Amino acid sequence: MRSSTAVCLLAACVAFAPSIAHADLDGSGPQSGPDAIASARLAGHSGRDRPDLSHGRGLVWGASGAVPILVGTLRYAETPTASASYVAPGGGVDAHLGWELDGGLRVELAGGIDGHAVDGQIALARYRAGAQLRYTLDLGADVYPFFAVGAALALFNRNASLAATFDVRGLVGAGWWITQWFGLELAVAVDVTPPGFAFAETVALVTPMIGVDIAY
Repeated sequence: MRSSTAVCLLAACVAFAPSIAHADLDGSGPQSGPDAIASARLAGHSGRDRPDLSHGRGLVWGASGAVPILVGTLRYAETPTASASYVAPGGGVDAHLGWELDGGLRVELAGGIDGHAVDGQIALARYRAGAQLRYTLDLGADVYPFFAVGAALALFNRNASLAATFDVRGLVGAGWWITQWFGLELAVAVDVTPPGFAFAETVALVTPMIGVDIAY
């Protein structure tokens, strides 16, 4: 009886051995040790480390350091018309707060403050607050381009005289997803202020920016 039982067990082992070896060779069997750790890491990276913009993320906000640069001359609207012989590149902060819809489209409030040294005059300061539409293009990669257009109320402190006007903005930039909710961004904005209450001629500011974008 004992010998027949041993023979049956040996036959079963021989029958199942090829299937076990095949499972181990083709990777379908269970893994352990370093192989299991490597497989887990690969599985983790197979998912998206960036957001799926086909589904809006809701509340979004961000801030950037800005370096506005005046293009052309600066002539004030007062009579007699005064002008600034030199306006240095400035420095400031730009911020946005909005809601992201499906497909990467956003509706945002945008604003900022910046200042410029002016030759022979008190520094030129600008305060702006307005609204913009922003579109982020999902390329299926960690890098993404984005575009925005908007308008804002702009207050200029010109040689100790405060004047209210408005500007229109066009912005283009690119970012890098660090996580699904956090991105680093580089952008360039062009703000155009028409002649009127503040200036005798159109004023254009080109503003490079570097900042962050966060989805709450």
